[in-house]
Amino acid sequence: MTEQGRTNYYAVLGVGREATPEELRRAYRAVAFTCHPDRNPDNPEAMQRFKAASEAYQVLTDPERRVRFDRGDDLGLFGASAAREVARRRVERAVLDHLRNLRSSTTAGGTSP
Repeated sequence: MTEQGRTNYYAVLGVGREATPEELRRAYRAVAFTCHPDRNPDNPEAMQRFKAASEAYQVLTDPERRVRFDRGDDLGLFGASAAREVARRRVERAVLDHLRNLRSSTTAGGTSP
């Protein structure tokens, strides 16, 4: 159920790319019902399938994330909130690096820009 190193969410749920939200819901519920950890407490494979189906359903029922998935973008494991956090940290790191460079240039006898 992977293609080009990433999970094919459509295959996980057993639907086509044109699946409607209702078809996605039905497919997810069918997988969740058969693979739920409460129904399969000693089956790690069923738990993995349940987790994969949950992730697939979350991505494919969110119109923005579905478009990004269909385009081939990397959604990451935690979606948009993780992407925002990564972006925030990058900006923060860039600002701190810039301030360090300014401080080192002024303490080293250089002129500040």
